[in-house]
Amino acid sequence: MRNAISLLAVALVSGLVIACGSHPSKLVGDWDTNVPGIGAATISYTPDGSMAMTGDFTPAGKAAKMVITGKWSEDGDKVHMTYNDVKFTGLPPAMQAKEKSMEDGAKKGIGTGTDNVMVVKFEGDDAFSSTDDKGVTSNFKRKGK
Repeated sequence: MRNAISLLAVALVSGLVIACGSHPSKLVGDWDTNVPGIGAATISYTPDGSMAMTGDFTPAGKAAKMVITGKWSEDGDKVHMTYNDVKFTGLPPAMQAKEKSMEDGAKKGIGTGTDNVMVVKFEGDDAFSSTDDKGVTSNFKRKGK
């Protein structure tokens, strides 16, 4: 009886591993979008549930970058994202003194540490739109497509 239970457990775990491995999320990968106030951005979703969004912008005519990192998970057509950190790089010297307050303001603005929910609608494998809880819709295209 013990062997039968052990065998059943191994079969169940093997089935879960095979099922999970053969049906990865469509979100995994790099996506291009346009973020209001920032402009063009790329968001990367990894299989381990990590995410990073990188946006380029030009304060005072100098190229700079903003990177938001966090975690994500799926629940049907909903994607839950929890942002952990915001960093700016390449700021012009006049803005570098304000970098910490800019990062703190951005963290507050995106709600770091809170569950942000988006409803996602795929358009094939290489495009989707998302609508957040405030009704703001964003469009995404798989990078390179």
